[in-house]
Amino acid sequence: MGKPQTWDRVIWTQISTDGTIGKFTTTAGETWALRALIAAGNEGLRPTDGAEGRFALLVEKLRALGVQIDSTSQAAGANVRTGFRLMGTVERFR
Repeated sequence: MGKPQTWDRVIWTQISTDGTIGKFTTTAGETWALRALIAAGNEGLRPTDGAEGRFALLVEKLRALGVQIDSTSQAAGANVRTGFRLMGTVERFR
């Protein structure tokens, strides 16, 4: 991943499920993970096998910034897969 560059530093606004509005900044992997969650929409996403740990770590970093992210789980045979869904509305700050 290397050193964060200017292009991966993004300022976002969030309208939480309770209507409060906030602003936060992401860099590097946080930016990538948040973009993936936004692209997934209301369906959310489930990381591929082998990527769950890294993605879950990035989700925890986003939650520490105040981003509302719901965790979901789905049984797939003997395995239970965890997924994530963005709550509220998040948009790039202009």
